[in-house]
Amino acid sequence: MRYRPPRNKWGADFAEDYERNLEDIERDITGVEEIVEGSKANAEQALTFATEAKGKAESVQAQFNQVVIEGDSSVEAAQARVDAKNVAQPTLKARLDKDYNEVTAQLADIAEPMPQNILSFGGSMNGTTSNDDAFNTARLVNRKSDYYGHVYFPNNEVGNATYYFTTTPFTDKTIISADDGVTLSFPSLTGKSFKNTKLNNDIKVVSRDISRTFTQKKSNYSDGIYVALSNNDLDIGAKKFTHYVNADLIKKDYFQDGSATVNGSVANYDSSGDRFKVSNVSLPSSANRYATTAVSATVGSTYNCAFKSLVVENGQEVRAGVLLALDNDKFAFYSIDVNKKLYYGLRNGSWSETVNDRYVNQFTDAYSLKVSVMLSVRVLSLNKFEIYVNGTYVDTITTPFNIAEVGFGVNMINNPSSGVNNLTWGKITYPSS
Repeated sequence: MRYRPPRNKWGADFAEDYERNLEDIERDITGVEEIVEGSKANAEQALTFATEAKGKAESVQAQFNQVVIEGDSSVEAAQARVDAKNVAQPTLKARLDKDYNEVTAQLADIAEPMPQNILSFGGSMNGTTSNDDAFNTARLVNRKSDYYGHVYFPNNEVGNATYYFTTTPFTDKTIISADDGVTLSFPSLTGKSFKNTKLNNDIKVVSRDISRTFTQKKSNYSDGIYVALSNNDLDIGAKKFTHYVNADLIKKDYFQDGSATVNGSVANYDSSGDRFKVSNVSLPSSANRYATTAVSATVGSTYNCAFKSLVVENGQEVRAGVLLALDNDKFAFYSIDVNKKLYYGLRNGSWSETVNDRYVNQFTDAYSLKVSVMLSVRVLSLNKFEIYVNGTYVDTITTPFNIAEVGFGVNMINNPSSGVNNLTWGKITYPSS
């Protein structure tokens, strides 16, 4: 309502208007208070109704759950309410909802991260500027529980982009993608170079210390050489191998002193012939004698053989290695032991041996003879060879003679649960076309 305006002169009319205005204001305030009290009562009543409705809904749900459990549910359905952690859920639906939410969260966590263009982090494709910092920054973006991140190497317009690294980066659990034609240049490649790395495509890599270019094969690290000895890490051949049949394998024992070779110490270990073992473990123990299986050597071919211990091998003198032989007086045996030391033994009228301990602190036990390891040799010529451990390049050797046979084997250390009592090895394999 509109209140009476004040008059210009103080008088009886002014006093009357003033009194009547006060009465009107009091009446308006009282009316507003009544409205507020009414609204409050309505709100409280609505809350009461909502609470009662919620209680009724929960009661109905509980009654329905009980009907499902006690009425129409089978023993099988009741069993299905127990989850993988052996926790019984109130209903099968509750268990399914819980499992769905957990799996959805896990999938969201392990989904492959979006690729991060290394150029966006200061990377360079000119072949001389270091990409160390750019790579290490990019791989930590969007890191997941199973992966550190996803780094992408784009090519240039010419198609010959080279990304130079001052130090070999740590790529464990990292996803790498690159355009066709891209080259990654590293100072050297060791057993840590591509361990547990997922590659979305084949990538050319350079090991500058040996002036070699390899093709790093596309693979998920969980299926790679570090876990399964059936694949290559570097392109020492191809991802798929073919086995030489048992009839093609030459089985001989070689001696460091040049004694004539002996046939027959190696026999098939299982019915399929996929593994071999020294057949006579009662022979005197000898670190100077090697039981081997071999094939004729072909220039340009890569040969591979997997070794596996029946129990964890701890013998310090036990070795498995690559045989490069012309005859009993001219042969080499390049071997590895449980401590990841590498030995180049050469028989050329007399016996000599050198030790390479470069990888003792670089390789993990997966690159030792303790459990399993794959040795490979690439025949560059009949007197020059590259040696690999689990697909990782370790050495190039040159013999003073041309060889005729290439093979694999073990020295004749003979102890209970060690050496020839423990070591087995597979057929020699070569890349299929």
